[in-house]
Amino acid sequence: MPKVLLGKNIIDKPVNWEIEKEKNPHLLVLGTSGCGKTETLKAIIHDLNAAKVPSLIIDFHSEFSGVGDKVLNMRDSGMNPLEFSEHETPESVVYEVSGIIKKIFGLGEIQQSIIRQALKNSYLEMGIDVRREGPAESYPTFSDVKQHIYQLETPSTKRNIESLMSRIDPLFELELFQSSNQIAFSDLLNGTTVVDLKNFPTEEIKSVIAEFFLAKLSYYIYSLEKSKQMKLYVVVDEAHRLMYEGSPLDRFLRESRKYGVGVILASQRPTDFNETVLANAGVLLSFQCTLEKDAVFVGKQLGLDSKKVRNLIEPGIGYVKFSRSDKAERVHITRLQDRMTEEEKAKMKEQAKYSGKKTEKREPQKVVPRVKPEDLLIENDSLGKDGPDEEEVTAERKEPVYDEREEEPQEDALGAEEALAENEDESEDKGREETSDDEAPKKERKRHPDDSGGEKTREELEEEYRKKEIEEELERKKSEAVESDERREKHVHHETHRQSESGGDFSLSKLFFFDNESIGIRPVVRAAFITLMFIAGFWLLIMLNMNCWLFFCLAVLWTPLTAELFRVEGHSKIIFDIFRLIFTLVLVYLFVVF
Repeated sequence: MPKVLLGKNIIDKPVNWEIEKEKNPHLLVLGTSGCGKTETLKAIIHDLNAAKVPSLIIDFHSEFSGVGDKVLNMRDSGMNPLEFSEHETPESVVYEVSGIIKKIFGLGEIQQSIIRQALKNSYLEMGIDVRREGPAESYPTFSDVKQHIYQLETPSTKRNIESLMSRIDPLFELELFQSSNQIAFSDLLNGTTVVDLKNFPTEEIKSVIAEFFLAKLSYYIYSLEKSKQMKLYVVVDEAHRLMYEGSPLDRFLRESRKYGVGVILASQRPTDFNETVLANAGVLLSFQCTLEKDAVFVGKQLGLDSKKVRNLIEPGIGYVKFSRSDKAERVHITRLQDRMTEEEKAKMKEQAKYSGKKTEKREPQKVVPRVKPEDLLIENDSLGKDGPDEEEVTAERKEPVYDEREEEPQEDALGAEEALAENEDESEDKGREETSDDEAPKKERKRHPDDSGGEKTREELEEEYRKKEIEEELERKKSEAVESDERREKHVHHETHRQSESGGDFSLSKLFFFDNESIGIRPVVRAAFITLMFIAGFWLLIMLNMNCWLFFCLAVLWTPLTAELFRVEGHSKIIFDIFRLIFTLVLVYLFVVF
């Protein structure tokens, strides 16, 4: 089983994700935009790749192109969502496809029923019974579905169909869905594969394609033999757009572990995940959450105060909680460039040059990464401009799952490519300097404003946070020690006071009742039994019968004084009572025999 380095804790001790020690292999990464989630995923993928564990990355905005061994460009691939394997039926495909489209596009029940009926009619036209099992010779495509949607048009359904098609018509124009499946899923279990969705027009289209792809992948995975060895990790950034009850990603979380498949999810909207998702996550890693409701939600899961989650201002610094531990631990993620060999850095630099990427320098005082121009173009190209739906549909419509990325810039705060490019620029600048080393002004280190109005370097801030965290930990332990001493002192004082109240003298009541014991059937029966045993013992003593000691033993054995003498409390009292009962039976037997 692989072991992945996450980073270091406040005392510079390595924090490792030991997958085999967790209750399941899934990892959930949370935090606001720009906090370092994407770069953390890249670092983890790098270590998984080094451990020979394949990864499959759903890449919505071409942020992982330099990480994978190969890129699956969905524009050039063929995928027919209406095909079904021997483990599926046409009916299950009908409900899954219509459910995905409804959720992603925020459709109502009437619109979903129209799509569902059109899908069924498309299968029937091909001579395929929707309840059959096993693959067919040929399958309908989305072009067939579009025709059958219009064939369902009547005076009563016309306006609903027009409203529906105004939203989902781009789906039927994609060449991707017009051919048979051309994706060799078996190849995805070798190396790291990036599923590139960048070139599709809208966020909704990207989400639908990702859903259909994961659905097909899940059925392929379930056709394989079960395995305890990790065969694949599915990695999804912006996972909230695909995560809902019954989704393909939800199925992966619940069922993929037994097939040797793990899931790594990242999201800037923690509250979109339900308790089931969190329960199925073996490791929870959280960076800063600026929204109060998110900070409270994450703090509850980590067992921390929400202020600690909100105050994680530095990218790459967060808290991690493993399923094997009750406490969350502060961690500083080890950057990708610090994990890479020189050969890997050179390879990534070549890939960056080949892809035509140009890295610009950020303002020294700013930590928030840039938004690329192509991301802004994607934002403006959406399907949400078709006007309002019908009243009946609007009443049923739910919020779409896709994220409009209004605040999702490229998370390059820890980026290896940018760091390499900056190093290259710095070396070029140094080469052009004509002054001597003594006369050349030293380059200022990046500085950040602090609370006092001055500026500090990132290293100084990190050191300050580290010292503060250590001080808080020492203060907490000191407080716990003081509280423990106070409790011990109170206990001793209570015992002393209790004994002083009783005067330290022997009290006949202690022979029959415990302190502060309320009068009930059990205490009365016990008192009567003890009294009877004492009377019998004294009577036999008067009669000079040596068996009197048996009755005295029984009487003393059942007095509360005996329990206090042996300090019997809680669960041990039950064991002590059983012992007394057995011993009583033995003494009675001896009395009868002798």
